Amino acid sequence: MIRLLARLPLTAYLTVALILGSTGGLITYVQHGVTQVQRGLPVEVVRQQRDVAVLVHDLSALVRSLESARQQPPESRSLEEARYQLLRARIIVDQVRHTYNLDNLVGASAVHAALHPVLVDLERWLSNGVHGAAPESDLVVDLALLRADNALSRVGALFEQSNAAALELLTDQETELDSFQTGFLAVAVALALLALGLAVFVIRQRVTEQAANRAQRQLMLAVATMPVGVALFDGDRRLLACNSRYRDLWGFSDAQAKPGTPLPRLAQTYADIEGMTQEEADAFLKRREQLHSLQQDTVRREVRRDGRVIAIHHHCMADGSAVATYEDVTERTAAERALRAAKEDAELANRAKSEFLANMSHELRTPLNAIIGFSEVMSHEAFGPLQKRYKGYARDILASGRHLLSLISDILDLSKVEAGQRELLEERIEFDELISDTLRLISERGEFNRARVSIAQADEIPAVWADRRALVQILLNLLSNALKFSDADTTVTIYATLDAAGRPRLSVADRGIGIAPEEIGKVMQPFTQLESAHARRYQGTGLGLTIARNLAELHGGDLTIESTLGEGTVITLSLPAGRALAAATAPAAATATAGPA
Repeated sequence: MIRLLARLPLTAYLTVALILGSTGGLITYVQHGVTQVQRGLPVEVVRQQRDVAVLVHDLSALVRSLESARQQPPESRSLEEARYQLLRARIIVDQVRHTYNLDNLVGASAVHAALHPVLVDLERWLSNGVHGAAPESDLVVDLALLRADNALSRVGALFEQSNAAALELLTDQETELDSFQTGFLAVAVALALLALGLAVFVIRQRVTEQAANRAQRQLMLAVATMPVGVALFDGDRRLLACNSRYRDLWGFSDAQAKPGTPLPRLAQTYADIEGMTQEEADAFLKRREQLHSLQQDTVRREVRRDGRVIAIHHHCMADGSAVATYEDVTERTAAERALRAAKEDAELANRAKSEFLANMSHELRTPLNAIIGFSEVMSHEAFGPLQKRYKGYARDILASGRHLLSLISDILDLSKVEAGQRELLEERIEFDELISDTLRLISERGEFNRARVSIAQADEIPAVWADRRALVQILLNLLSNALKFSDADTTVTIYATLDAAGRPRLSVADRGIGIAPEEIGKVMQPFTQLESAHARRYQGTGLGLTIARNLAELHGGDLTIESTLGEGTVITLSLPAGRALAAATAPAAATATAGPA
């Protein structure tokens, strides 16, 4: 630095001294001018003007509140907003009185004298009334409105006086500011010219070169210590610089990867190290040249003969050069392959299970249907009377068979959906018919308590284009869950509506035990049953909601759950808006009772 300063000419030092002196004079002039302007500014008047403007706003809000209250009937009239605005105005008046000590008509004394008695009276009237009249009465409100309006007029006059005084003082300052601006510009221009002259002497090639060399040394030191390989190529695909990690990853020596080496020579050197054939070497060179010719950021991987995997991140720059980073990702690649293989094996096993269960549908259901049929014949004594004990056995066999068939049907239905064997037989479906069919099935099952089922539908409910059996099964599963976890004499409600996006929605709401927030995600999982006293009273596979969700997704819809523990649950089926057909008038409400007739 000392040697650099010694090379500067004498004129540079004289210019610096002149600039410093001019700068000091300019600072003194600016400080003096700013002081004069500050002394002449009507700060006190402007502050009062601001506070009076706030008071005008608050009084206007108070008048509007009283006018709004006046339009309401006395028996339902509320003065809370007016009292709030009155409190704000009193606070501002008190602050003005304590802040300023002026005694002129525009000052704080005038504002306080004009408003304080008014605000005190208004506060007393709106709190206690006037001469026995209640604060909410028309008499009190009219009186308060008149008093507040008069006060607003007086404060408005004070505000106009404040504006006139501030304008007069500011006009006086305008002339002084113009003079100050002219002098400041003259000195600033002179100072800028001197600074420009000094810049000509200071900006030297020597300074630029030293700064560039220092930055280059710092950059190369940082690149050399990076844990990944780094190489910089110019627009002609020649190596400009690289670090030791780059040479280690590709097996280059310092002489083989020195600056100025063309990219084709580097590729050929690597091919010789790997023992590639000429075709393999040409293919490798072609891949590397493609990285440069694409003129965009790319990521590729190269596998060496020893099994190592090198990830190449190639970044192109505007001048045609490119920087590339190289990272050994062998272990990461092996872990990714193992994870992908494990995922594929798990999916294959799950698909095989689902396909097996789907194909076993007939083999599992046929024997159960025979057991159920024969036991039903025996329980009804179709071919003659049975002993009481045998008749009881037949009924137990029938109940157990039906329960087992229900469980197997749930498992097989889920397996068919997962195996992709569930096809939709779509048709036009009216919501009221869908709900009626489902309620009839619930009544025939006779396994739940006599909870009331209320149906609440919008005035215009569109028909939907969907699979009837699938929608009946969805609604049946939702109702079964709602009834199962609801106590007797409670109400389960079915809502049929359209949302804002035009999507048909079918919701089932109960007042049962509810679901904890952390367990809502679990109930959608197959074979999941929440551990509670209610859940342990009933048997099942825990597949009802899973099947309902899968069938909803087959239609392009979804199933959502909203629940509060101890208060109840709402489960909603939403179908795409495209499945809504022409609207059909539906009853506004209906009521049914689930349970045996």
